[in-house]
Amino acid sequence: MVVRTLADLRKEDEQRNRDAETGEALPLIRAETRSTDSSISSGGSASVSRTTALRVLDLLFPYFRLRSLLLLISVADWVVFITTLALDSEMPLVPSIGILVTFGANVPPLVARGQVWRLLTASFLHANLLHVAFNVFFQLRMGFGIERRYGYLKFALLYAAAAIYGNLLSAAALFCGTVKVGASTAGFGMMGVEMAELALSWRRLQHRDRLLTNIISFFLLMGLFAFTLNGGYIDQMGHLGGLICGLSLGFLYNKDMQDKPRWWSFAMWCSVFLLVALPASCVPVIFAVNRGCTL
Repeated sequence: MVVRTLADLRKEDEQRNRDAETGEALPLIRAETRSTDSSISSGGSASVSRTTALRVLDLLFPYFRLRSLLLLISVADWVVFITTLALDSEMPLVPSIGILVTFGANVPPLVARGQVWRLLTASFLHANLLHVAFNVFFQLRMGFGIERRYGYLKFALLYAAAAIYGNLLSAAALFCGTVKVGASTAGFGMMGVEMAELALSWRRLQHRDRLLTNIISFFLLMGLFAFTLNGGYIDQMGHLGGLICGLSLGFLYNKDMQDKPRWWSFAMWCSVFLLVALPASCVPVIFAVNRGCTL
């Protein structure tokens, strides 16, 4: 089964709309290739190769573009991973616990001592090569369409807030003896936005059975892999916190949507409640409850 995201399905709808307007039933890439093939210059072959490469990138990562905050974040993830690996590794392709802590891993007792920046920096650290490769692929697969729809600022808020909310919940629930890292807190925030959009648009969607099968398969695959990925430092509770944050922001970001379902107001107030209640309940647990942990 080929698993597709909402972004893939949106692109199919956009292409069908273009075909209906122009009478062209073939993919745009074929038209571009025919035009290029008429050129006998060496530059024509280079243009075909470039177009094909961009097409492949767009298939893997819908709405891919170079000028993207998401791409910058993903490059930073790799740079930080390579740096931690080069400075201190326990085994091949696995940074040491010490270097992860030094670079800002989510260590709840240290957060309780005032090192609150760890709630964000932990999302740029990864436990091993498979961990960083999966998380970067996951966020690139999901994120370009989200950034395109909501813009740089709202996407930056989503990414940072999901990371912080996820790490807050993790620090409160798994306080003693834990060192947690990973961009999957933010990745699950993106998943939450997609879930909110799917719920809000459900009545207007065509081929709901096919769409539901693909979306559920995608979410189950990503969720299963993220929750079972090997590595003791990967933040499991953070996934839930990031998902809650993303789902809530997804409803709020679409407050101006036309033809909203009748239950949207209820979802909006639930979203506001969750965005306030999660930190309001986690912060006292982290900073005020003495659980006798030692580093």
